[in-house]
Amino acid sequence: MKVKTIDKVTKDYIEITTNNGEKLKLNKIKANEAIYHNIERKNGKWYFNFSEETRYKKYVDEDGHELILEQNNKLVYDPVKEYGKGNHTYSDIIGDLIVFEKMVQYIILMTIIRH
Repeated sequence: MKVKTIDKVTKDYIEITTNNGEKLKLNKIKANEAIYHNIERKNGKWYFNFSEETRYKKYVDEDGHELILEQNNKLVYDPVKEYGKGNHTYSDIIGDLIVFEKMVQYIILMTIIRH
């Protein structure tokens, strides 16, 4: 998803206009739910950035659109940090179960590969 303008930013949500003119309202999610977007590599090692001052902020809507912002509300278009569209919505229990199932499958697969 490409953003034309950021129209409004609050502590709970963001309103944007996409390049195709669509108006969207995305809700801010908790930092512990956006861990993937706050992974950094320094000196060849991977770290989680939990700093309130420097970590990225993640916003999503019920259709699965994602938006990542830096602390100064600058858009993040790093493909490692930003998907553009999620696989499930945050208000959808079925979507949460699908993600949980995929995580379990991944854990089982990694266990099999290591043994």
